[in-house]
Amino acid sequence: MKKLLVIFAAAVLVGVGIFALVRGKKGKVLPVAEGSEKQAIIFVSETCGHCQNLKKWLEENKETAKKFNFVFKEMNGNSENGQLLMDKAKECNYDASTGIGVPFLFADGKCFAGDQPIIEYIKEKVRSE
Repeated sequence: MKKLLVIFAAAVLVGVGIFALVRGKKGKVLPVAEGSEKQAIIFVSETCGHCQNLKKWLEENKETAKKFNFVFKEMNGNSENGQLLMDKAKECNYDASTGIGVPFLFADGKCFAGDQPIIEYIKEKVRSE
């Protein structure tokens, strides 16, 4: 099992490296919202349509988004963010056997992949307060 995890992690890092070569850009960390009460990490890629959908929804729902302390981690060309993604997926026992797509949210020790599951989690979290 450890060997499989190491192989998978290496494959993810190679994939991120290939994106960096193709795009010619370094990964970047977007700023953290100030004054927010919660913290959540959202892994994204600038080339990902679902990531753009999520960002658009967050922009259109600023009041809801302000209740979270979102930290955006760009995956393109950033092996550190790739490793952090793997670590967070492991932390919440996320099944990464078929890969990990973005957008990917890690919050409250839970993982969510895809724009719609992330949006639903945010809506539910706000409703339950």
